[in-house]
Amino acid sequence: MPLPEPEVIDIKEVYASLKRGEIDLVCVLGPTASGKTRYAVALARELGRLASEGGRCEGSSGEGAYQGIAEIISADSRQVYRGMDIGTGKDLDEYGEIPFHMIDIVDAGEKYDLYCYRRGTSRPSMLLSARGGIFRFSAEGPAFISKPS
Repeated sequence: MPLPEPEVIDIKEVYASLKRGEIDLVCVLGPTASGKTRYAVALARELGRLASEGGRCEGSSGEGAYQGIAEIISADSRQVYRGMDIGTGKDLDEYGEIPFHMIDIVDAGEKYDLYCYRRGTSRPSMLLSARGGIFRFSAEGPAFISKPS
């Protein structure tokens, strides 16, 4: 059975919907090793480009700093652990200048559950929202996001 065609999004419409407040979160979900990080980084860069073309570039903090509006929060329950790089798909080198959160934040063996995750995401979420930015969540395997009920 062939794989389905990937969904194609209109990035300009996504950006316009974000600016209008119709959406406030962009999620990139998919199976292991399907290119989610690479896609999300490209998406964040394109959203930043669109924001700068619009004359407003939230989240900038000076020459050479990240000039975009999107940051990445990993929702993967295994990527939170430091030192567990093999098999977790952290792909840290792919992020480049795009800020990321919730990766390598606790030592392996520490208890880390959904409550800890929510506490850990509240500060970066609040800071970026205050600047008018958006997050992209990424998840695979056991994750801290679930389908809406």
